[in-house]
Amino acid sequence: MKNFYFSFLFLFTVTLSFAQSTASFEELDVPLDTFFNNADTTIGGYQNGDAFFPNVFNPDFGGFWESGWAISTMQDDTTSGPSNLYSAITGNGVGVDESSKTYAIGQQNAMIQLSGNSVGKVVNGFYVTNGTYPHNSMRDGDNFAKKFGGEAGTDPDFFRLEIRKFYDGQLDTNAVEFYLADFRFDEDSLDYIVNDWQWVDLSNLGNVDSLQFTLASSDLEEFGINTPLFFCIDNLEMSNFEINIPTTENISTFEVPNLSTNTFLNGSEGVIGYQSGQAFYPTNYSPDFGGFWAGGWAMSTVRDSSTSGFGNLYGAKTGGGVESFGYAVGQQGAMIQLAENAAGKTVNGFYLTNTTFSHNSMRDGDDFAKKFGGVDGTEPDFFKLEIRKYSNGQLAPQTVEFYLADFRSDNSSEDYIVNDWQWVDLTSLGNVDSLQFLLSSSDLGDYGINTPLFFAIDNLEISDTISTSNENITLSPEQIKFYPNPAINEITIDFKVTGMEGTIQVFDMLGRSLIQQSFDKNQPQVDVSKLGFGTYILQVVSREGKRFSSTFVKR
Repeated sequence: MKNFYFSFLFLFTVTLSFAQSTASFEELDVPLDTFFNNADTTIGGYQNGDAFFPNVFNPDFGGFWESGWAISTMQDDTTSGPSNLYSAITGNGVGVDESSKTYAIGQQNAMIQLSGNSVGKVVNGFYVTNGTYPHNSMRDGDNFAKKFGGEAGTDPDFFRLEIRKFYDGQLDTNAVEFYLADFRFDEDSLDYIVNDWQWVDLSNLGNVDSLQFTLASSDLEEFGINTPLFFCIDNLEMSNFEINIPTTENISTFEVPNLSTNTFLNGSEGVIGYQSGQAFYPTNYSPDFGGFWAGGWAMSTVRDSSTSGFGNLYGAKTGGGVESFGYAVGQQGAMIQLAENAAGKTVNGFYLTNTTFSHNSMRDGDDFAKKFGGVDGTEPDFFKLEIRKYSNGQLAPQTVEFYLADFRSDNSSEDYIVNDWQWVDLTSLGNVDSLQFLLSSSDLGDYGINTPLFFAIDNLEISDTISTSNENITLSPEQIKFYPNPAINEITIDFKVTGMEGTIQVFDMLGRSLIQQSFDKNQPQVDVSKLGFGTYILQVVSREGKRFSSTFVKR
């Protein structure tokens, strides 16, 4: 199935909700093995849930179902031909119990009109299958239509359903496509005619007022399509979720064009990152050992908020973005680079949540990581995200911390693991060129952190203004230098201003303080001989509050 996705920018932010109205057709009380096609009424269609299914029945020439929808409980999954027009090949609706026998039959150009609270909202999708009539026609051929694949089984035949939306009175030309039969494969064993209920995701269409259904087939002649132009649907799900479109581009919404629902981009397509709004999100995909996402960011529309383990690496615990489908998944050390026209401005903040992988690992424990709180729930565990900034090429000392999980309270009822979108305010960082994200956890092993080092963000918002509130406290490279870099045994700090006093700290890349000492002379030295090989952060803070921060390499 092909899906076409649209790029939206979202300004208004609320928690994503998937509450819904479902048209299951059971409420229409159609007796078993019968159907309604409007032959005996003039209602013009059927209302079910928050949807109206138009129908036109023509009484002329003995009467016939002319267009739109019929509602059916027919169970004949065997008889071929137009006399069995109102049966699904499944012999029932979605499900096998007595409460799921009813479904709808649609024909070429059928429409669905949303009503009530669902007008202008997202339609989650529906189940679809073939009618017995078109299924058997494609399987065997008949007096009008060919056998799909031809006698040799090699003809590249297809039968396709296309769904388009009307919104604000306009028909959108983009479509969600679903193949009810497909014989276009080079390998004939892959050819199929759908004979069960399959889900069609319509969430990519965005806000919807009405839906239009169009059928296409490879079996054509001068008078049109030969394949019987009918299909069956059940359990149409309408959400109460509306996409809101802003008028500015200062928000990273991660709505990647043509990225269908329940998929992701992780750099395997050969890119070094993704632009969203006025920010660039680097990614690092390694083709070694079968290929893996080695660092940075992935763009995701994965909605799996339940499955535990590494196989669900790209799912957010919320099941979607902030009133959107797209979001970004970051891992340890991820960076965000502001675009040229945004560099040096204030970042207002972003929404943050756990990935399903990390959340469930902390909630339950797994083969590598502990259950947070331990067996009795009293252990003071935490999972923390620290956001640092680069400004004018330097890693600045300002840091914003957010606990993705916190079990350190004396009152266990206050322990939590974040499972919704929460706003993180970054205005205290001041002007920003780039952001760095570091994760730390109480669950440490011999090889580092055991907690899965992933998180999800959405709607990163960049201000149009430049802050002047905290830039005067940063020492410039002209005022302070340090050497050597890389360092082996010690680092010397050379102040270009006299009378400097204060403290020096060295942090690892997880934000843990490893060295702290006071200084009261102009060229203090820091012993780094006991540090392991790697990259560290040197931070100097004077008694007046002036700060300097930079990375160095220990060899």
